Amino acid sequence: MERNKIIYLVVGVVAVAALGVGLWFWSSESAGNKPSGNTNLSGTEMILFYSTSCPHCQKVEQYISDNKVNEKLNIKQLEVSGSQTNAQKFFEVAKGCGISQDNAGVPLLLNEGKCFQGDSEIVKLFKEKI
Repeated sequence: MERNKIIYLVVGVVAVAALGVGLWFWSSESAGNKPSGNTNLSGTEMILFYSTSCPHCQKVEQYISDNKVNEKLNIKQLEVSGSQTNAQKFFEVAKGCGISQDNAGVPLLLNEGKCFQGDSEIVKLFKEKI
């Protein structure tokens, strides 16, 4: 009888530990500590979130075009107004960078785990990198 209690106790502790680890992984991904999915927080690829109707985004696009930035830097461009998937990634990245949904706006550039928001910040970064 005593041996059965020990077995049940060990199985219970292992089950609780496994549940705790699973919940920790799930919550760390969904809590916004890092954007989830393939957002490449620390990689060499930059992700530029933009909207075709945004005048600040058009300034960034013009700078990229005029200075052939895409030939010098690896930039993935995601348009957010016409794509629910891109909009969701945008909000995940903004949240991961500590930007609330109320303050998140385009253009937003993710570079080496840091977010740069607004045309002047992004153009300044491009000038430093090229």
